[in-house]
Amino acid sequence: MKKKNVILTTLFSAAVLVASGSAFAGSLVTVTSNQNFENTVSSLQQSIASNQMMVMGRLNQGKALSMTGLNMKGESFLIGNPQSGKKIFGMYPEAGAVLPMRMYVWEQGDQTKIAWSNPSETFASISPKLTMAGNMLENKLQKIAVQASA
Repeated sequence: MKKKNVILTTLFSAAVLVASGSAFAGSLVTVTSNQNFENTVSSLQQSIASNQMMVMGRLNQGKALSMTGLNMKGESFLIGNPQSGKKIFGMYPEAGAVLPMRMYVWEQGDQTKIAWSNPSETFASISPKLTMAGNMLENKLQKIAVQASA
C-alpha cells in the first residue's frame, strides 16, 4: 500500500510540474481578452457567478511575486460548484487534488489572458467515468472565459 501511495504521489507531483511547463501545452486552454487586466478580472468574477459557479478562493500572484522584485499582474481563482463537487467527491475523493478548478488571469505585454487546465483530461486521469463530467465542465469554463474576455 505504501509503495502504491508513493507512486501515486510521485505521478501527481510530476503532473503538476509538467502542467506548469510547456509539456502539457495541449491541456492548457488560453483565451485572450479584449479588455484590460482589471476589467477582465471583474468580468471573470461576474461570469463565474452567472454560470452557477462560485469563487472559492483567490490568489493575487502578482502581488505575492512583487516581494521578489517581479512586477506583473496575475491572479488565480479557484472556482467550483459545491453541488456538483459533492457528486464527484462522493465517488472519487481524490478529486480534491484538482477541484476546485483554477482559472488564471494575467497581463502579458499589452494583452490580458485567461487560462485553465482542460478538465476533460484532468478528470479522465482520475477515472474514465469522469470524462463526460470533464467535458461538461470544459464547455462551462470556455463559456465563462469567452464572456469575461468580451
